[in-house]
Amino acid sequence: MDQETFARAQAEHRSGNFAVAEPLYGAILAASPEHVEALYAYGVLLAQTGRLPQSLDHLSRAARLAPEDGRIGRNFALVLQAAGRLPESEREFGRLRDREPDRAEHRFGLGLVVSAQGRFDEAISHFQEGLALASQDVEARCNLGLACRAAGRLDEAIDAFAKAAELAPALAKAHGNLGGALFAAGRWADAVGAWGRALALEPNHAEVRADMGVALAKLGRQEEAAECFRRAMELDPGNPAHGYNLGRALQDLGRLEDAAEIYAKVIAVAPDHASAHMNSGVIFKKLGQPDQAVASYDRVLELDPANGPAWLNRGKALYEAGRVEDALDSFRSALRLMPDDADALCELVNLRKVICDWDGLEAEEALCRRQVADGKAGIDPQVFMSIPATPAEQRRCGTLWGKMITEDRAHAVHGLDLAPRAVSPAGSKIRLGYISADFRTHPVAHLMAGVFERHDRSRFEVSAYSIGPYQDSDMRRRLEAAFDRFVDLEAVGSAEAARRIHGDGIDILVDLTGYTKHCRPEILACRPAPIQVNFLGFTATMGVNWMDYILTDAFVAPQARQDGFAEALVHMPHCYLPFGDLAPVGEPVQPRSAYGLPEDAFVYCGFNNPFKFRAEVFDLWADILRAVPQGVLWLREDNDYSRNNLGREIAARGIDPARLIFAQRTDFAEHMARHRLADLFLDCLPYNAHTTASDALWAGLPVLTRVGETFASRVAGSLLSGLGLPELITESAEEYRERAIALASRPEELRALKDRLEVNRLTAPQFKSEVFTRDLEAAFLRMAERSRAGLAPEAFAL
Repeated sequence: MDQETFARAQAEHRSGNFAVAEPLYGAILAASPEHVEALYAYGVLLAQTGRLPQSLDHLSRAARLAPEDGRIGRNFALVLQAAGRLPESEREFGRLRDREPDRAEHRFGLGLVVSAQGRFDEAISHFQEGLALASQDVEARCNLGLACRAAGRLDEAIDAFAKAAELAPALAKAHGNLGGALFAAGRWADAVGAWGRALALEPNHAEVRADMGVALAKLGRQEEAAECFRRAMELDPGNPAHGYNLGRALQDLGRLEDAAEIYAKVIAVAPDHASAHMNSGVIFKKLGQPDQAVASYDRVLELDPANGPAWLNRGKALYEAGRVEDALDSFRSALRLMPDDADALCELVNLRKVICDWDGLEAEEALCRRQVADGKAGIDPQVFMSIPATPAEQRRCGTLWGKMITEDRAHAVHGLDLAPRAVSPAGSKIRLGYISADFRTHPVAHLMAGVFERHDRSRFEVSAYSIGPYQDSDMRRRLEAAFDRFVDLEAVGSAEAARRIHGDGIDILVDLTGYTKHCRPEILACRPAPIQVNFLGFTATMGVNWMDYILTDAFVAPQARQDGFAEALVHMPHCYLPFGDLAPVGEPVQPRSAYGLPEDAFVYCGFNNPFKFRAEVFDLWADILRAVPQGVLWLREDNDYSRNNLGREIAARGIDPARLIFAQRTDFAEHMARHRLADLFLDCLPYNAHTTASDALWAGLPVLTRVGETFASRVAGSLLSGLGLPELITESAEEYRERAIALASRPEELRALKDRLEVNRLTAPQFKSEVFTRDLEAAFLRMAERSRAGLAPEAFAL
């Protein structure tokens, strides 16, 4: 009866009718408790239905009754392993190996259980011993590969998976595992090939599809990567990782709206996905939606109140939203959480400068210098220009910033390997490219538009690459017409942008943005052109080896100061700063009183951005106003915070705040004309007036400057030198103060300066776009000649 019942139970068991087989096994064991085969079979059934403790009870009894039966012992060991009783499983597999040394499966079992305990080198030995007995076992080859990979023995892992794939070319997991090992070894292209073979066999494997997307992204094949992530997301919509990776890929491609939409889907699936909220904030800020960005960062901080980067990014978005006090609080929170974070410190210092909040600022500026000296990246070189520092410190700051920003965005260009190009041969046109974020109504555009239009098309083919926001304006239309080719790269990923510039065969790429707003230095770091030039937009070295030259002049950057620049200095014959095609300045249509200026006052004008003001500058200006009772100081209206703080600062120096008069924003023509109501422009140090000084001089208003050691601190001096007005260039605070006071009491001398300025501004070469353009082209031709001769970039003067 037992044999007949057992045969029926086995048949039902093999057919998957567990509910029928189980009572039959039970009846047999009730009658014959030591029926070995029934104990074994029932133990297997219990394991198959997830009842591991009961299974082990039956299998252990069967193994005790038939210790020589390797089949029973192996299943007992496997269920012990499944139940997490690894040492017992290991002992059982070891017993089996010792009893049946020629059975490979016991060694494979040992390999798995030892690997599960983290003893990978032992596991590798067990798998290798087993494969010596059964070399065609594909599953064991895969398990050997997994152990080798876990042990960091990648070459052996790759060999094991490759052999498995060779033995079983239709086994998808062999190709999938091979792809994973190749990826871990940095062989991304080979990994893509292996995963492609796996997907050809199992096209609906979401994880492999996602892994392939990561490898494609590292190869710079962002479009293909995005498609992989999109397919993985379709196959496994409940896994937020796939959507997040798709969002990152779209972000890298510059498709910000699409990325934001995907992140929203990720958040719908995983509301607590902090990284998706964080990246959404980054995108909203870039899209000019700071309030939405703040909301995203607020959500991150609900999830993790100690997230320093979220506090930092929130502060940046709040600043753009005009919520200055909240931004200050946010930056201070970031610094409390990240006291050594240079970026957080720099943002706090920057905002305090913008609103002229100087109490304790010198100590924070000193800390910025210390961060640079200590090699900590994160101090924005544009902010650092306004901090008293040496050229060597500015160079170090630029180097650290360039390294940080390109590493931070390395994923956007990863895998892009542009073949080096030679400059076009002599006799052919030089392909000249300008890359800028400011091809719009912006000082850079105003200064350069006439130059772009005047380039000699018989010798130059001129292209523009716009990386900044589009603006529907007359200036934008003028610029688009000024170039032979105008390419808008704002919404194009950095890898594709670099590929486009390289594909256009640009010989000399001129960066007009440097490290200013909307910059994308990672494009230039890809070396899309054989010669790359830093010019105009950023008045300091970029500190990197992928910029070859910087256009300067002998005043702003004497050759003796080459050590302060990573780029080779190129001296323009006059001032490095083009003046643009400035229209004649009309007489002001309104009297002084219309602007709040006393009719009989001596009007000192300081239309610099208040960001450039400093406590010691205000000390000087207070001294000047104290010595010139009829004097007033006419400043640019920037924000309510700076206006209130400046009033408080001047009062603290014993000067009536009513002697500070603020000029409201107006159109450019009126702004230029109202300069003529002032008597003397007072410049700042260490960050001089640049375009602001050229505007004042063109309007006929003398500029009194004080020069320092850095490029940014010598620009106004260069302008004055070129205009033949050296007496307005001072070397010390005392000389600056005395000169400003003296000119207020010597109307004849001031009138003579104005008369000389009126004449010289119409004849000086630096005010003539045609002359400037020919000089600029001469510099480019010389750079090209050196490159063709195989010579490295070297400083020269025209």
